[in-house]
Amino acid sequence: MADITIKAHVTQENQELLQTLARISIEQNLPVCAMEDESAVFVKENEATYAGHILWINNGNVCPMSQKILEQMTGNLSPEQGYE
Repeated sequence: MADITIKAHVTQENQELLQTLARISIEQNLPVCAMEDESAVFVKENEATYAGHILWINNGNVCPMSQKILEQMTGNLSPEQGYE
């Protein structure tokens, strides 16, 4: 998909963990998908969707995952890149 880190079993109540992940996203220049239990990202052919509550953490910013963010993340899912 992309150069990202997935962190499972995250809750919004765990602010200490979210702050740590935000700092890592800055220091390592690496986005993080912080996923609550029962969340998932599905990739089929050239299309990606998600279910559940996922936080997108990038450059220290924390926001809810959206279809727009997911499409930007997976913009490289094309046959030319070898993803079919």
